[in-house]
Amino acid sequence: MSPSQSPHDLGRIEGSDFAQILQNFQKALQIHESDINSLNVFPVPDSDTGTNSLLTVEAGNSGLAESIDAQDSLKVVAQKFAQFASTNARGNSGTILAEYFRGLSLGLADQADVATWQSALVLAAKCAHEAVLTPYEGTILTVASAIAQVRAPYELFAYLGDVTHVAKLALLETTNQLPQLQQAQVVDAGACVLVLFHESVSSFYNGHQINISFVSSKANFPVQQNYSGPEFELTVLLTTQIDAREVLKTSLSGLGESLTIAGAAPNFKIHIHTDLVDQVLNTVGALGEVSMVTTTPLPEYIAKS
Repeated sequence: MSPSQSPHDLGRIEGSDFAQILQNFQKALQIHESDINSLNVFPVPDSDTGTNSLLTVEAGNSGLAESIDAQDSLKVVAQKFAQFASTNARGNSGTILAEYFRGLSLGLADQADVATWQSALVLAAKCAHEAVLTPYEGTILTVASAIAQVRAPYELFAYLGDVTHVAKLALLETTNQLPQLQQAQVVDAGACVLVLFHESVSSFYNGHQINISFVSSKANFPVQQNYSGPEFELTVLLTTQIDAREVLKTSLSGLGESLTIAGAAPNFKIHIHTDLVDQVLNTVGALGEVSMVTTTPLPEYIAKS
């Protein structure tokens, strides 16, 4: 279907359309879950980026389905989805993805024309970057930044196509931006998820099918080495009335690796790889109520992946 034949308003994004786009994104993740898992070599090779991203998006859509009203604006739909996704974010990838959507929602209005959508993508990239204590080039953050720099032409559908094109190019470049990706000759798994989202947006308005293959024929997956990092992956929900993000970053920075934080008061979802589970929980608990604690032994999990 050409843009002129699209049944959707090509000049703006509405709340109901965005809700459908999020459903399409979930379906695309379901199709590509195992492919994305197979690319997962950073920050640890635990082969769960596709699964964690899918579970995070499913949680966002499930919560949205229970709370959405047919008259909800784009901003309200985006906010509700981001809140449910953040609270139920899974793993490092899901936490960053949820924060990307929170940033997107902050920049949206009741509906989005091309300028509003562009501004929202800038905020989305900013929030995703700030969610990570130690950002790296060659990840979802790199692709988010490349997308944020795309200039908006007059037509929304043309801009959405440009965003997807730039996202795919940035994804291909991740292979040479991280040693782990270069060794395995793969693209970043988390970045694949972001490309799928923007392809879902573009395809909705431009009328094409989502058809992406992320697994390279040149892939050279290394034989799994003995894992030597922190013993546990810990996720926890903090409920607090204070803006705890910077306090959490400061107080948890020395207690582990891969620290990511999603959400805003009153609910923050925290992800960290650590040997000091009790110390992390005590530190977080000093700031408010702790719930939804999950602890996964990383060496055992990686060995099975």
